[in-house]
Amino acid sequence: MNGTVPSMQFALVNGERSRPKKGLRGHCQYCDGEMVAKCGPYIVWHWAHMPGSNCDPWWGPESEWHRGWKNLFPEDWQEIVHFDERTGEKHIADVKTPHGLVIEFQNSPMSFEELASREAFYQEMIWIVNGDGGSLNPNYFNLGLMWEGAISFRPLVRYVKWMSRSRLLHKWSAATTPVYIDFGFQGMWRFFDFRLEDDVGAFSPLDQNWLIEACLLGESIPIAYVSEEDEEEYISRLRSNHLDENDDMSQ
Repeated sequence: MNGTVPSMQFALVNGERSRPKKGLRGHCQYCDGEMVAKCGPYIVWHWAHMPGSNCDPWWGPESEWHRGWKNLFPEDWQEIVHFDERTGEKHIADVKTPHGLVIEFQNSPMSFEELASREAFYQEMIWIVNGDGGSLNPNYFNLGLMWEGAISFRPLVRYVKWMSRSRLLHKWSAATTPVYIDFGFQGMWRFFDFRLEDDVGAFSPLDQNWLIEACLLGESIPIAYVSEEDEEEYISRLRSNHLDENDDMSQ
């Protein structure tokens, strides 16, 4: 945990998952350690472990960006303990959908070893990475990107030249599961690849609504969109397919 005590949005109070409220105490759903609600006026309200707790080593303090993304999904999908019956290993997924997809939101540096371990453990998962946190954010991309020519137009995939000394793109190119970069007002981009020898990578734009809608409905996530009309058509098709499946199941 890099010397930090993990904070969470949910704890067990009388056996029920509960958000923090002033004066509440609860227990961690992962380690069963005692937790106390932190609800000050200048902090994001959260549950904190007591000093000396030994919880999930993959879990740490959360940013407002991290919390905001999690809250785009139903509460009962958030902070789910994922258990491997074969090995007995368990970890807390940021979001785990009823369709089996794990979504991990990454706002801080991570080693190659931890990246590979998480992917091997969760298997069916995607990464959403904060690329718009300002210069204090180690994942900040915008200062180092020079957008270049397109590889293709349908879907749109673009070359980028990475001008920074950071090896961040090198690290994420090691991912074996999809990586989506949240550039804030510049939108979402799917990160495909990065060649270390010439610092050139490939990205594709993706509307955030598409990504969320596909995850909510358990559908495949498209690579990229080209126009607002395409977006409307895609979301309409997603919802239509979802309704058709539910109709079939009810018969």
